[in-house]
Amino acid sequence: MDIVVKHDPATDEYKFYEPTTDTLLISGSIGEGFAELNTFLLSHGLIQADILGSSDIQYHIDSDTFRVMVKSNVDLIKRLQGAGTSEFKTSSDKFGGSTGNSDFARSGLLSKKGGFGRNEFGGGKSKFGKSDKKWKN
Repeated sequence: MDIVVKHDPATDEYKFYEPTTDTLLISGSIGEGFAELNTFLLSHGLIQADILGSSDIQYHIDSDTFRVMVKSNVDLIKRLQGAGTSEFKTSSDKFGGSTGNSDFARSGLLSKKGGFGRNEFGGGKSKFGKSDKKWKN
């Protein structure tokens, strides 16, 4: 299954296109958009587990969306680093977590498990070419 995600800088909206049902979901937030996409795919029987647990979804993300996602993550990291221990520690204590990242590093989530293959993004049986036309004038 192919999902095209595109940020529209003119409206500051995210568009999620699913070609098999010819469905376009629009959201003001990328997180909310993925949550709505998850609900849509589950409710229509297109996936059996949530989108994070589904390995047969290929995402096609344009450059602007990629930049917005990276910037959002960098801003969050800066905010967490700048908050010091007081703000983050209070939140962590409230939810019973750890303020260090040692547990995160030990889990292997920080390690790279190989590179990206040549056909990882849109290769093979991708419908990206068809899906991308949805936004062309």
